[in-house]
Amino acid sequence: MRNFCKILIIVIIIFFAKNTFASIEITEVMYDVSGTDTNREWVEIYNNSSSAVDINKWYFFSDNTKHTLAGNTTLGANSYAVIVQNADKFRLDYPDFSGTIYDSSWTGLNNEGEVISLKDPDLNVVNTVNYNSNMGANGDGKSLQKIDGEWVASNPTPSRINTKNDDSNNGDQNKNQESTNTTSSSSTDKTKVVAPEAPRVITTKIIAKNNVSTRIGFQIEASTIGYKKEKLDSGKFVWSFGDGFSYEESVHKPFEYAYQYAGDYVLTLTYYESTLSTKPIATDSMIISVVDPELFIVKVGDSSDPYVEIKNQSENKMSLAGWVLNSNSTSFKLPIGMAILPNKSIVLSSKATHFSTTDIEHLYLYAPNGSLVSTYPSVKNIELPINKVKNSSNNYNSNYQNQKINSNSEIDLNNITAKLGDKKIPNNYLPILGLVVIIALGVTAIVFANKKTNLDHDEIGGINASDIKIIE
Repeated sequence: MRNFCKILIIVIIIFFAKNTFASIEITEVMYDVSGTDTNREWVEIYNNSSSAVDINKWYFFSDNTKHTLAGNTTLGANSYAVIVQNADKFRLDYPDFSGTIYDSSWTGLNNEGEVISLKDPDLNVVNTVNYNSNMGANGDGKSLQKIDGEWVASNPTPSRINTKNDDSNNGDQNKNQESTNTTSSSSTDKTKVVAPEAPRVITTKIIAKNNVSTRIGFQIEASTIGYKKEKLDSGKFVWSFGDGFSYEESVHKPFEYAYQYAGDYVLTLTYYESTLSTKPIATDSMIISVVDPELFIVKVGDSSDPYVEIKNQSENKMSLAGWVLNSNSTSFKLPIGMAILPNKSIVLSSKATHFSTTDIEHLYLYAPNGSLVSTYPSVKNIELPINKVKNSSNNYNSNYQNQKINSNSEIDLNNITAKLGDKKIPNNYLPILGLVVIIALGVTAIVFANKKTNLDHDEIGGINASDIKIIE
């Protein structure tokens, strides 16, 4: 019995030790850095246990995507660390920082809000935070901090104890200072000391998704704030999409844009106070990661139920608004608001598409801009555009491309088009026509040769025998 109790106690100790070992929590989030926030976002974590924790092979998750942690693998007891997008840029922003850094390049935290989390090597969730812009710290230089179990906006404190900005105390201090200055002024007749006002600036911020698909439009907005914290929608807004295209507007309204090719593009917004101004007042930029849509027609039904199954093999939710599914005789446009989740499939009923058994034998899926994305049955190496003129003879194409017409006197027998009335000579007559021409040239040559024998090879009418070459 005693041995059993000892074993039970040991199991309990191990259990609690294991749970204490994994006491890592997210305590601060800088998701919307003031100004350009590209590669400047960071997340603070804290080990609230009494033992060091080896977080080698742990993962930071944002936007449902896992990111590895590079750096010192051991986080000490009651110690802080920061997970950053770019270690060099973080050190520039915080030159006095001397704590632990984990470099984990992610595309960017959503400025409107998202779910972020820490997971262990077995992908068990250790800690999760669900933030949104209504909680504060949205581009005003502050970060979201966990203080006394609540998330509040406060001045950044990476790897330090989080503290609230005590505005009320500051206000009391200001009042006390004013009171002191006023008393001093009344007694010594000096001017009251007033703290200098902070300089007013205009700021602009791009609001858009960081991850999009080629040839699919996504919404782009701008938040431009004036000197008095008012929203500015007029002036000159100059957009550069990073792919060679640009757009200018005098009154900002949200719009859609679609990248045509995969890649990482720098989207930039430059704001001018008026359409005639040449001096920019504010600017912002962000990286847009563009990938090819991974939508495929994976399965179709049969004569009893001619359905169509489409699968999204990407890691992102995809809108299907404006996509078109074609058969050889019928077209079905997917409705606005329709979407497909990451790594999930949807099945389109024939009651919606009105496809018949014959229709599902050959299907074509087109993106909103008309690009062919998938076929059924699948065809490897789909070439775009799909409308191509193909000639029956590759040799003819090669010969035709190599032809060089130097003068009107040179004739290419392969390219003759003769007409009799309104009818073209059929191609199978061309060899006969060529033979006739060769015979005619031969007869002419013989006639000239006979005449030449009586003239001792002298010139006749300016034509010399050496000027004539018989073509075989």
